[in-house]
Amino acid sequence: MLAILEPLVTWLVRSGVGYAGFAVALKPVFLSQAEQELVRPGRKRTDFALSLLPGLHRKDVRVLGEPAEQVTADNAAHGARWGKPSAANPVTTRWLSLDWPDLIPFTGPERSFESLARCVSRDSHHRAARDDLVRPGVAREGGTAIRLIRDAFIPHPGFAEARQLFAGSAVDHLAAGGHNLSGSPG
Repeated sequence: MLAILEPLVTWLVRSGVGYAGFAVALKPVFLSQAEQELVRPGRKRTDFALSLLPGLHRKDVRVLGEPAEQVTADNAAHGARWGKPSAANPVTTRWLSLDWPDLIPFTGPERSFESLARCVSRDSHHRAARDDLVRPGVAREGGTAIRLIRDAFIPHPGFAEARQLFAGSAVDHLAAGGHNLSGSPG
């Protein structure tokens, strides 16, 4: 958990968000998740249970008192504003994580853009992923090869769109990982 939080805290500090403000903002999130955990096994929702499960003070539970559904709805509304990464995002992420060269053949069985796109998803065609990379300048096509343009992949940190895409991607990834690690449905 600390390894996950470290880059998040770095980003928060650089953005002017301090510990006290972050801690206050987390209380309703912890309360919301505690309410959802109590509903899942059908346990009774009491202030005591809501304070015990996430470690909140009972006074905080009474003050915050907002139902979990409202916090979840608010987060979903924010999620619509955060945006979603393009279909090419996982292809680029995989390309970078495999430490392949920046210039690879477009087609072929191994170390090609086609094989890269197929290992990420069989639902969309590799040409669609190529178009999603070439259009914004993240990659350049030339002859029978495609080149990753690393400088173009990293947007300027001041752009609101970059922050929205980061948040949407991080939320989706952490939610999937948390679900996988919890070993339980929902």
